[in-house]
This record gives sequence, structure tokens and C-alpha cells, in this order.
Amino acid sequence: MRMRKPELDFLRETPRLSAAAWLLLAAGIVLGATAFLRYLKAERSLAGERAVAASLDAARTAKKPVKAAVPLQAASEAAGRTQLDLPWDALFVRLEQSRPDEIALLSLDADGRKREASLTAEARNPGVMLDYLERLRKQSGFNTVVLSSHAVRAEAPQQPLRFMVRLRWGR
Repeated sequence: MRMRKPELDFLRETPRLSAAAWLLLAAGIVLGATAFLRYLKAERSLAGERAVAASLDAARTAKKPVKAAVPLQAASEAAGRTQLDLPWDALFVRLEQSRPDEIALLSLDADGRKREASLTAEARNPGVMLDYLERLRKQSGFNTVVLSSHAVRAEAPQQPLRFMVRLRWGR
């Protein structure tokens, strides 16, 4: 098979653009200009909305007395200190000491002011769960131990029993 010689003609004129090409170019320019004008309009509208929001914020903050925030902040800080000053370690130790190996503690949600806690755990079977609840009831320091919900997790491989306990501890 023979190879053709390449034709190199650098002096050939480029073909004229068709009317369809010019029409597509014009349509693209018109669409681009329309999109740009819509963008500018949206930008102006957004700037106006931001100005209105800023004036509303300024009016709202001007009505609030500045001195009122200081006592609220002090009360909030005092409540936080009260929560931190509670004997959390003793609560954790009591919960951990009464826990058998077959119980997995998942979460603890405690309110120190009310001295109440919500404990979520998993047990291998109902007997282990009931034994743990009885241990908690006998533990000194807990005034109330109530089983609030329980369900078997059928999707888990060993199908553990997830339960929630409400605790109230004394002063």
C-alpha cells in the first residue's frame, strides 16, 4: 500500500461562515446579555434585602437594654458552675460498679439541677437487664430507678436488648 503525499496549502482561503453560524452566534450573544442583565437585577434586589435586614436588626437591638444581658449571662454562668460542681465522678463510679459484663452502657444524659439521668444500655437477654436494674435499685444513692423502654434489636447479629432507664439520685 502506497502512502499519499500530504497536501500542504497554506494559501487556501477559509470557507465563508454560513448564515446558520451567524444566527447561532447572535443568539448566544443575546442569551449571554440577558443572563448578565438578570444577574445584575438579582444582585440589586439582594443588596436591597440585606439593607432592610440590617435596618431591622439595628432596630431590634436598639429596643433591647444592654444591661439586661449581663444578669442573664451571670445567671447562665452560675447554672453552668452548679452543673460542674456536682459529684459527677460518684455517679459514674456507681453506675460502672453495678454494671455486669453482659451490659453495655451506650449513653448517659444527665440533668444535675434535677439530679435526674437517662441511661441507655444494651443487654444480652432480659434476665441480665432485670438483674442490672435490681442492682441499681439496691445501690445507695439512687432514689428512683425506672425502666422507661426496652426493645430487641432484631437487625443486630446477636439481637441484643436495648433499654432505657430513668434514674434519680439523692443529695
